[in-house]
Amino acid sequence: MELVEFRSRYPARDVTADGLTWQAVEAPAASEGVPCLLMLPGTLGTAEIWWNQIAALAGSVRMLAVTYPVIDDAERLVDGLVALCRQRGIARTSVIGSSLGGFLSQLFAARHSDLTETLFIGNSLSDPDIANVTGMDIATLEALPAEEHRKFILASVDNWPEATPAVSAMKQVLYDSGRRLLTAEALKARVLTLRKARAIPKLAIPDSRVVVIDAEDDPLIPRAVQDDVVRRYPGGEHQRLPFGGHYPYVVDPEPYTAILRRRLLG
Repeated sequence: MELVEFRSRYPARDVTADGLTWQAVEAPAASEGVPCLLMLPGTLGTAEIWWNQIAALAGSVRMLAVTYPVIDDAERLVDGLVALCRQRGIARTSVIGSSLGGFLSQLFAARHSDLTETLFIGNSLSDPDIANVTGMDIATLEALPAEEHRKFILASVDNWPEATPAVSAMKQVLYDSGRRLLTAEALKARVLTLRKARAIPKLAIPDSRVVVIDAEDDPLIPRAVQDDVVRRYPGGEHQRLPFGGHYPYVVDPEPYTAILRRRLLG
């Protein structure tokens, strides 16, 4: 499904829960008792960044994808997600996150293990102190104008090699998010959310319910950071895809979606 068609079929809507307003894309289940999946984007993503997976799994899986409110507190965000799930009638869910969303998905499982089924960690990190992409301290980032945050985030995308037309198309999606869909203030809040967060504590859910998905050619997450995530969940499943960069679920969605389908639907 093309993104234009997806937007008309699954429009994003504002949903307020516990004082926070999220933009949400929902795909209802075709019947009762199907698994649920909460979907969290990365710094440049919105709820619709998961359009390939939502289109492929619609009906078989109940899905709730979100765009974050403009706050820079990781714990407040994941606790707000619980309130959002309850508001939408979701008592228990699997969680998938990409990059920033992958960090938040781990924090969700750490703070709300009783609500978490399977945890999917996509091209992400577990300790912000060993993955300071900006190289700046918190005070510097807080003082930096929001438009400067937008500039350095989009500049990082400029440098990603365009090995295939799919990568070029993906970059255009990110440019649209960074320039039109997300405000500069929202981007600054996301950078600060990750930079101010502490390392993920040990999870209460068993490693057998953790799936780490990353890519060999990720231009943003260093291999040492990828390996650190994998080491934290020695009993989990690890899928390192040969291609896809920092957005394998967009660039080459079928292998990514197949992992979700297998783990969620068996």
